[in-house]
Amino acid sequence: MEFEKALENVLQNLGFNHWLYFLAISSVQIFGNPHITAMAFLGKTPGFSCNTDKEKKLDPCKSQCDKYVFEKNYTSISTEWNLVCDESYKVPLAQEILMFGFLLGVVVLGSGSDKMGRLRTLMICLYIQVIAQASMLFCTSYFQFALSRFLLGFTAGGSSLTSYVIIMENILSHHRALAGTVGQIAFALGNVTFSLMAFYIRDWRMLSLAIAVTNVPFLFLSCFIPESPRWLMSEGRISEAEDALYRVGKMSNPTFNRQMVSITETKEEGPKASSGTFDAFRTPEIRRRLLALMFAWFTCSFVYYGLTMNATSQGSNMYVSFALSGLVEVPAHLICTVALNRIGRKRCLFLAFFTGGLSCLFVDFTSSTSGLFSPLSLSLVGKMGIAMAFNGIYLFSLELFPTVIRNGAMGLCSMAARVGGIAAPLLSNYGEDITFVGFGVTGVISGLLMLMLPETLGLPLPETIDDVECWKSI
Repeated sequence: MEFEKALENVLQNLGFNHWLYFLAISSVQIFGNPHITAMAFLGKTPGFSCNTDKEKKLDPCKSQCDKYVFEKNYTSISTEWNLVCDESYKVPLAQEILMFGFLLGVVVLGSGSDKMGRLRTLMICLYIQVIAQASMLFCTSYFQFALSRFLLGFTAGGSSLTSYVIIMENILSHHRALAGTVGQIAFALGNVTFSLMAFYIRDWRMLSLAIAVTNVPFLFLSCFIPESPRWLMSEGRISEAEDALYRVGKMSNPTFNRQMVSITETKEEGPKASSGTFDAFRTPEIRRRLLALMFAWFTCSFVYYGLTMNATSQGSNMYVSFALSGLVEVPAHLICTVALNRIGRKRCLFLAFFTGGLSCLFVDFTSSTSGLFSPLSLSLVGKMGIAMAFNGIYLFSLELFPTVIRNGAMGLCSMAARVGGIAAPLLSNYGEDITFVGFGVTGVISGLLMLMLPETLGLPLPETIDDVECWKSI
């Protein structure tokens, strides 16, 4: 039988153990999330004053200080290496370095997994992440810390992409939306678990070690999770693909037999005509779609990571605020899953971007310190909006690009998102007011851009560039 039929035999009735299989892979996101967002606490600067200012009335950044005295609520790299005043730029710089590593990791390890295999790439990333995270316990300089953050970003880019691909490659099409949402929710819950860890562990070195320890169980993931059967098939390793499918099938059905996944080697078709991604810029409709979506992906990452890292500055309790920032994503992803199929892709994304953008703009104009229009409440609404947009933009982009350039175009969009992740901490150097204006303006513009794109709900995927050029609907 063909591979798709064998996969259907395995997954047509998803059992409890099957969902445990997908949940185990998605859990990489829950405990891997702190690698990316750790600077919200590791870089947090407590109140401080000059050691010569006994009454604490002077601005420590405008006084000549021999030494800074920090409040004892918690420690961070700021308290460790005096990263305040003229040196304060190094805190967001560490996050920029991580996101630059993330960008490289998506590109290098994303293509590397096509050659080495999904599972092997994932395991390499997980091992390096644990070592790099634990190494922070022994960092004696900012340079060593920044190097560890780069390695974390590089491997986090690989592990997040690969774990997502493993799930999407090995689930039936009508379950993909739900499986994708589970992955998004898992990432959001990572913020909640991390805020709990940070609340109980106030020393930044011990917190780094705790993050590493919580990821140790995933080093044994390969003992329970088989390699992606679809990747094995693409490599011509049919017998191994059958073994992998058989292992998955036995999870929920003890009577599952090997013949149910017996794959017949299909005759290889001739190469399909393809186009280079940059050739697509020469056609007006593809160019319009690509530029609009690249800006939207930039906005998603820019606003999402910006609001996440800024959550500790909102509200009276930074641990509660950070946890809420993750919790509000759960209903956002569930609403998005329903709305995409009810009101359409572009209207759903327009509302998501517009809601997120306006909420961020209102943060700068509110005078309320509590209630519905407080900065914390508005930023949480903004986080819900951008989380919905991040969830839906992937599917919308997938459906707007023709098959012949889809992978390349999606790669360009993903790179735009990584640039947004780098820009978010950079903008924070200019103050909170400008930061939220930046979030708001990009969100509103992205929402308007969505209205310029055609609706794709219920339509077949375009195959060629000509299909797209003949289908111009605004």
